[in-house]
Amino acid sequence: MSQPLRALIFDVDGTLADTEEAHRQAFNQASGAFGLDRYWTADRYTGRRSRRPYGGQAGEFMQVKAQRIRAVAFDLDGTLIDTLPDLAAAVNATLVALGGPPLSASRVKELVGDGADQLILRAVNESMGGTAARMSIEPTQRPVALDHFFRFYSEHLFVHSRLYPDTVQTLRELAGAGIRLCCVTNKSSRFALPLLELTGLAPFMAFTLCADRTEERKPSPALVLEACRRLGAAPDEVLYVGDSHTDVVAAHAAGCLAAAVTFGYHKHGALETVRADAVVTRLADIVEWVLQRSNATAGEPGQIHGAST
Repeated sequence: MSQPLRALIFDVDGTLADTEEAHRQAFNQASGAFGLDRYWTADRYTGRRSRRPYGGQAGEFMQVKAQRIRAVAFDLDGTLIDTLPDLAAAVNATLVALGGPPLSASRVKELVGDGADQLILRAVNESMGGTAARMSIEPTQRPVALDHFFRFYSEHLFVHSRLYPDTVQTLRELAGAGIRLCCVTNKSSRFALPLLELTGLAPFMAFTLCADRTEERKPSPALVLEACRRLGAAPDEVLYVGDSHTDVVAAHAAGCLAAAVTFGYHKHGALETVRADAVVTRLADIVEWVLQRSNATAGEPGQIHGAST
């Protein structure tokens, strides 16, 4: 004879509450804070995105579940602005001042991506004949090199640099359609904020978040998550646009869609190792996709081809 049921015991995670997103965000924030460079992306445990690297052609958008996009966040260097000419000039002015030979612009491009301090330290090390295992720059020289670079670059932010051809048009069309915009960059605020003012892009941005602390730098999703909070949008309602694999990793770790531009400063073959939701040759190619999705009903499948190449 069966006994009367007197009590029920419930599991919490996955039974009474969907806690995956909270756990994922907490894990990613802790990983960034400790510099572990390990991030829990939505596809890694749930299968919502295939782990196969995106092998599509530039100008194609992958088949993904259509979310309603309410906001777009942009990387800065290599995405909105070609800043390499002035970065290279500041790097080489610093190298010459320290008695080293200058580097080619193409070599400086390979060193861009982890903040100005890492850029100049790598450049000085290479110019002086150092290696990854043996740094040629003495600890006492580092503050001198950084100070020289910061002063020169601050005074020459937008001399030879230029906006990419579709930057203003893209921002204007998105803003005109009611899409909120912001900038999330690894560039220090001492450079990023005045640069946006000099180029006339600042008025398009609701705000700009800069990685002034090392632990905030992409691929950490910390700043992307903070952007979502300030935008008042869920992560899956935000598209992040950048030029490197770290931008895609940060966006997906935050739960956002990610678009990668084929120009910019990404390392050769790096974009093929991550699965961007869109790969475009022009910023303007993003507009149609975003505007269609800004009116989409969640759950509708969507795929757009034919972006200009």
